[in-house]
Amino acid sequence: MDLAIGEGFMFREMPFEKSLREISKVGFESLELLWGTRYDAKSTDDQIKGIKKSVDKHGLNVAALLGGGALASLDAKVRGQAVDTVKRQIEIAQILDCQMITAEMSGGNSKQREECIVAFKDSIREILPSLEKADISMSFEPHPGDFIEESNMGADVLRSIKSKRIGYLYCCPHTFVLGKDPETMIKYVGDLLNFVHVADTHKMERIIVSLAPRGFASLAGVPEFEGLKAHEHLTPGHGEVPFDSVFRGLRKVDFDGIISCVPFTLDDPVGAARESLKIVKKHLKGKR
Repeated sequence: MDLAIGEGFMFREMPFEKSLREISKVGFESLELLWGTRYDAKSTDDQIKGIKKSVDKHGLNVAALLGGGALASLDAKVRGQAVDTVKRQIEIAQILDCQMITAEMSGGNSKQREECIVAFKDSIREILPSLEKADISMSFEPHPGDFIEESNMGADVLRSIKSKRIGYLYCCPHTFVLGKDPETMIKYVGDLLNFVHVADTHKMERIIVSLAPRGFASLAGVPEFEGLKAHEHLTPGHGEVPFDSVFRGLRKVDFDGIISCVPFTLDDPVGAARESLKIVKKHLKGKR
């Protein structure tokens, strides 16, 4: 099992070299790098090699690239751009010696669900040859406000693709959108589960958007994000996610993938990283 930290979520306002130094000092050994922060579509191979050199210098590795795109879009141009983006991310992952790309199941909404599922599967079929050739896998999460929000339904769609390259990402801060009980949901996903995002949130009815901290994940009230269900990405232990249930579920399915800590805590990333690592390690040992 690999413990990583979502560098772009937490440290993006800090110079990259300093970020890596702080992450290493906290005790993390792996990174999940966020598309659009340290690298993007305009990044050259030489620039990516520079990132790799910096990561290596601090004794770290890149466990995953968080990227993807609107792979389920019903707009052929948008979907094509998303497929091309993922193919570029695969190339970048190879340069970074990274074998995982994480992504949201995105590109539509629940009113277009069936059509979006077809488009999503079409996109995956176009991407699979590149994944196979590069020996890289992808892990997808159902996402609040998108064409699939429920955990079990997302797992069903991903399982129907019938590829060992395609797995499921359980996102803890989306727990109260995904379903009711993490242990039950994780058991349903079973061996499809290869990635976990760890952060906390409150139940949706308890979140007050106007008072949410900086880095709040929900953009409720913003027209282009209409339908996105309220949630936060807090440091573990600061919300209501039942992590005892999450980690019981992980033990029951013999989870051996990647756990990445992803609180959106820009004001004190070092403190949040330290606290997140401590809590995850306690739960992995079966402590509460």
